[in-house]
Amino acid sequence: PALWDMLNRGDSPFVASRHNRLAALRLREGTGHWLIGGAPDVQSDEFSGLFFLGAPLAHEQRLYTLVEDRGQVRLLAIDPAPAEQPVLLWSQPILNVPPLLSISQNELRRTSALTPAADGSVVVCPTGAGTVVAFDIDQQRLLWSRQYRSAEQERPMEVVLRNQLRARSQGDFDAQQRQALDRLLDEPRWRTPSRPIIHRGLVLLPTPEDHGLVCLELLTGETRWQRKVDSALYVAA
Repeated sequence: PALWDMLNRGDSPFVASRHNRLAALRLREGTGHWLIGGAPDVQSDEFSGLFFLGAPLAHEQRLYTLVEDRGQVRLLAIDPAPAEQPVLLWSQPILNVPPLLSISQNELRRTSALTPAADGSVVVCPTGAGTVVAFDIDQQRLLWSRQYRSAEQERPMEVVLRNQLRARSQGDFDAQQRQALDRLLDEPRWRTPSRPIIHRGLVLLPTPEDHGLVCLELLTGETRWQRKVDSALYVAA
């Protein structure tokens, strides 16, 4: 119950923040197992101050999760087995994010969950910032990085949405603006976490930044094809 209380007191994803929390629950009882992250303070640990970009990937008895830390996307490897708190095994920088795309500035990135995917030792990491990266967890090296969208490219809807949400967070938000925001939030976008799908040496990546799909070679990152899918809500495979 204490864990649920802490989660319920968390900040809204629509409020600019540089940190959040990741929780583990006991499946049978529905009670809290551990809770990490949150604001840095006197008793800060290696997880404090991080923004978890989505749910972790469970792979070979480890959790692999994407975080943003002061404008840098990182891949974390976590040992979830300890009884009280998980242990950070290593942290790998993935991408330095332009200021306008940082979690504290870009609402679409902050509200679009990102989860890595794995095939053997290759972990494919979406960033939500126009770039996807592959990392070899056995050899501890970056395999490739592929940019599929310019960091400066921004849809008009994104600009309006940012301004409307900023106005709401400052209390300067009337009924007409609220209706306009509701329409913007109903714009086509992926309704499920952006998690790559790996099949027969290919990677299919939903891209929340432009509501598109990109198909890449798993081992090289070469682009097979890329397209917009304005009317789609999720990828099933």
